Amino acid sequence: MSPLFQEVQHLPPVGRSDHQCLLLNPKHRTSTRPITKTFRSMKRSNLIALELRLSRTISDAVYEAENVDDKVSIFNGVISQALDGCMPLKSIRLHPTDKPWMTPNINAKIKLRQRAFTRGSMSQYNFLSAQVEDMIRKAKSNYYQNKAKTFRTSDPAKWYEAIYNLSGVSSQHEGLIVNSMGSEAALAEKLQISFTEPWKDLITTNIPQLDEVESLLKDYPPPLPTPTVHDIITASIKQCKYPSHYKHGLVTPVPKAYPPTDISDDFRQISVLPHIGKILERVQLQLNQNDITLRSSQHGFTSGRSTTSALISITQPWFNATDNTCRDKAGIHALFIDFKKAFDLVDHRILLNKLALMNVNKSFWLWVKSFLSGRTQQVKINQTLSSIEGCPAGVPQGYALSPTLFNIHIDDLDTSVPEDLE
Repeated sequence: MSPLFQEVQHLPPVGRSDHQCLLLNPKHRTSTRPITKTFRSMKRSNLIALELRLSRTISDAVYEAENVDDKVSIFNGVISQALDGCMPLKSIRLHPTDKPWMTPNINAKIKLRQRAFTRGSMSQYNFLSAQVEDMIRKAKSNYYQNKAKTFRTSDPAKWYEAIYNLSGVSSQHEGLIVNSMGSEAALAEKLQISFTEPWKDLITTNIPQLDEVESLLKDYPPPLPTPTVHDIITASIKQCKYPSHYKHGLVTPVPKAYPPTDISDDFRQISVLPHIGKILERVQLQLNQNDITLRSSQHGFTSGRSTTSALISITQPWFNATDNTCRDKAGIHALFIDFKKAFDLVDHRILLNKLALMNVNKSFWLWVKSFLSGRTQQVKINQTLSSIEGCPAGVPQGYALSPTLFNIHIDDLDTSVPEDLE
């Protein structure tokens, strides 16, 4: 104990107590710095003002632009100005141990209670203690009603997280990444190097041009969304161009194991992008889903299929060959392949050639080519950003379109197994 505490002090008993007092003073005291949180006030009056301002300015400004990149740039600028005007940023100081339901009013009441205690006014202290307990109980109830109750059936993981917060259980993983692996800036750069390392060993290939695959593609105008869909989405589909502003991904490293020890293998990279980009991808998938024909052997990222259907599709033939037959029973040879960095190592040329072989719409093929080209990424840990790197291969994780593109990339995998292994 000597490295942690000073010499023990033997003090006389307190009052008439027959117990001796021993005082242990720590040599090093840990100080907790308050956290500054920035937010926008979501009062109803502010929301109404924001809606009125956007209805007057955003439509005309976006419609007047022709290029989809200009539309997105104007859209982002108008939104930013409207938010700053109607919902200016405010900063508050929070204690690191504050729970999500704690409010400035509760903290102010706690200060008054502690002030009464230091002054020795026990009657006022008891009165304020009862008020604090009542306010916290109501705040917890409101937090559960607003944040947790709806998750019980829709998202059990978030429901359990909210219940853990309510019960006072601290997260075991909070701050674990940075504490165990160095500063945020150094860790962000290390992760960026690790995430982009596999691309250095790839053979450089050129993305196919339209004239190389034009004979495989359908040539008709794509169906456009309803007029209620924003002008940015229709412009992107018409111009066969994915907005450049949405090609930059902020990568959030998610640990696969706790505590993470290996930079290369213990992190999964999830890209964060604007919601309009996700909506645009889902619209394109819906408009072209009839042309994207995957083999029946595909079970991952496919509607109506899962690991259960995959197991049934292989175990039934195995049973028929080994036990459910009157003829000679056969042996089973199974080939299991685990892709390392599966999404990150998708070759763009191979993917676009396979997409063309599906005889998809020409405009959709050009749009996917634009989606894959010129991508960049940046690792973000809390508020720290790494340097920017290009993405010469792969489909970004976290995007709505990426699972479908990965399925297209591996769609002919079962036909690529040599016959002597089947």
